[in-house]
Amino acid sequence: MDRAANGATTSKHDQQPLSRTHTNTNTNTNTPHAQAPLLRLPTDVWLHIFAHLLPRPASTLTALSTACKHTHQLVDDYGWKGLLGHEYARVQLGRLDASYKSYVRATRKRRAIVRSKWWFACRYASLLNRCWSEVTLRTGAVEIPVGERKKQHAQGRARRFGGDFAIPALTVGSRWLIVGARSELFVYQAAAAAQQLVSRIRLDSRSGGTTAATAGLQDDPWQDVTALEAVDTEASVVVVGYADGCVQLITLQSKSEGVAAEVVRHFPASRRQEVAGISIQSCNASSSNQVANEDLLVASLSKRGCLRIHRVTPPRDSDSEGRGEEWSWQIDSEGTAVVADQYHIADEDSGASTPRTFRSAAFNNAPVVALDAVSSMSATRAWSVLLGSCADVRKPSRKENRWVAVGITAEHAVYIYPVARQDGALRLKEPFFVASKGQRTSVYAMATPPAASSLPSFLLFVGFYDGVVRVYDTRQLQSASPRDDDDDDDDDDDDTHDQQHSTNGRHRRQRVRRELDPIAIFREDYDTDAVYSISFGGPRADFLVIGGSRHAKVRIFDVSSLAGYDVPLLSAPAAEGAQKKARDWTAFALPRTDSPLYGVVGEADRIVGVTDRRLWWFDFGAAILDGAQLGDAKVAYFRHTDGELCYSTPLHSP
Repeated sequence: MDRAANGATTSKHDQQPLSRTHTNTNTNTNTPHAQAPLLRLPTDVWLHIFAHLLPRPASTLTALSTACKHTHQLVDDYGWKGLLGHEYARVQLGRLDASYKSYVRATRKRRAIVRSKWWFACRYASLLNRCWSEVTLRTGAVEIPVGERKKQHAQGRARRFGGDFAIPALTVGSRWLIVGARSELFVYQAAAAAQQLVSRIRLDSRSGGTTAATAGLQDDPWQDVTALEAVDTEASVVVVGYADGCVQLITLQSKSEGVAAEVVRHFPASRRQEVAGISIQSCNASSSNQVANEDLLVASLSKRGCLRIHRVTPPRDSDSEGRGEEWSWQIDSEGTAVVADQYHIADEDSGASTPRTFRSAAFNNAPVVALDAVSSMSATRAWSVLLGSCADVRKPSRKENRWVAVGITAEHAVYIYPVARQDGALRLKEPFFVASKGQRTSVYAMATPPAASSLPSFLLFVGFYDGVVRVYDTRQLQSASPRDDDDDDDDDDDDTHDQQHSTNGRHRRQRVRRELDPIAIFREDYDTDAVYSISFGGPRADFLVIGGSRHAKVRIFDVSSLAGYDVPLLSAPAAEGAQKKARDWTAFALPRTDSPLYGVVGEADRIVGVTDRRLWWFDFGAAILDGAQLGDAKVAYFRHTDGELCYSTPLHSP
């Protein structure tokens, strides 16, 4: 294997035929048309050229391939492959195998030129973009096989409130699609067109074990799965958070009878506080978050503001066990983080008297306690947590610049804490916070663009209770790093912080503004429901996917205008802004339901989500690859520009 100048790896088998063609063709001096010197360049040089065909690499490659036979071969074998890895890294080639074979047979039958699989995949990605914009998709849904749990004191209530349905958690990988509901994991094949249940696994947060799910066992509300996050790209390793505050790292392995789960790491909780959210980040700052063989940081947040960060070291061989460290803080509604004492627990903080308003629907049948029993407890209501970095994963930096963001109910609904190492332990620095309009609000969902996205990874997307998604530039957190790494004097209560820098022997104070203003806002005038979940979809991951709080509504925003973001702009060009807004739409994932979308996951060619009873999906790829007209299932949607109700089309028309 040889490494090209741009970092790409090429094999000698790939290089030698081209090198011989470039150097040995037309060696006869009597040949009337000698080959141009440009065509005799080594393959590594061509790879470097292909990597710099910006800003429109696809159209440039198309024009270059029509120049002559030699450039056509080069572009087909190497140009489209580089474009696929650079711009369409989320496209899974495995799904295109059958369709590409059919294309090859049909092309050879016509005696036409057979293009490479890389060209076929890039064409597929380009069509996917159109399907996302034109709402061309196939839809489907399956029932989550978890029964209704009867509520106590349900007399006199409407039918909607007569039973207690689970609040599912969702995570999706290239191999498994996993739904956590009650105390069970429901495992599906991720690549299946129609999701078929592969296995049901009952979890136990107290013993750290798993069993096969059976209908005879009685559910314990404190054993409910309240948070679920995949560690690797296949979703074969997941982190699960429970209603009693415990956190587990679980691996899934295929067996002849289904899928077996093994608890690799178990983090017990001294307080019975429901885990509201989980976030995962690799300890290698230059890599993506979806790495299973590296040390991991796992952040969990309880609904009463207990933030725990675990450093998980996976086992290096079959005979060793992974190590783990843990740090915890108690966060109040003012953003003050105090190191929590895990061994001192007050009677009122045991969790048995958790207020009903702090619980999910799974706790509506738990014992009711008097309000005076909980009057002394903290009023913090926390909902979401996210680990991130100020650096762009596309431009690796030696500095980690990590942060952890916490979404709560307060006037400043998001606090962002820079994370630093001190004497081997993690320390939270003085927090930054998002700008406020003077009213209390809540934040249930936060997200940063994935590593394969065309958007900078330092952008923080925050979904608010008013239905608006605001975007923040977290590089502002780096302004506090020069001094904070050297001392611990972070006791200023103002929204600015003084820093001292030495210039020619004199100390100069610098004011650091700790209030973050949004650099972009995405709202929809016809829908102001609270944001429950956020994800990114499309072949470039430049579509913002939002799950709403009512009627299973999913909102799609084209955020590709932020792909080249570096510094804030005063305003976007009017023509470009109107064009981008025309691609925004809102759809009703399921008919006749008022359930929220508790989780949505966007991929290159589909959206997957969960309501209180059903798992549903929008498949944009099937509308391209499957030419059969299957049924008449359509999705109702409306454009954000006019609000006119329309219906999706199930088949892409060239």
